[in-house]
Amino acid sequence: MKTLTKIFALAAVVLMIAAGCKKLPEFHQGSGGTPSYYEPIVTTLMITDVASDGAVCKGTVEYSGSDDLTVGFCWSTRGEPTIEDEHTIESSTAGSGTLVGKILPLSPSTTYYIRAYATNANGTYYGNILVFTTLENK
Repeated sequence: MKTLTKIFALAAVVLMIAAGCKKLPEFHQGSGGTPSYYEPIVTTLMITDVASDGAVCKGTVEYSGSDDLTVGFCWSTRGEPTIEDEHTIESSTAGSGTLVGKILPLSPSTTYYIRAYATNANGTYYGNILVFTTLENK
């Protein structure tokens, strides 16, 4: 019985450690073994200041690579927005940080899907999708 209790206690500790672990950026090896790029971790945090013609979006990007990184928000009136849809460019530098973008112009009384994105030399990475509806025109 003591052995079974120890096994359950050990399993609980392992689960607590695993739950607290944060996903690290994935490193990709370039040709000849040289560093190529890291995948940015993109998170869409919240939509604020929703009006009939716009809104403010907030997000974060965690990035450890040395390649230039273009970041912003993309949105559409259907499912999964990409940078092929409407999008902003908030900055184009290497590094991590908080993103804040004013999304304009939008149509009144319309549902939008929005998410943060980051693009480096290897491609574009997206955050989670948030949904909001603009206010009616006054």
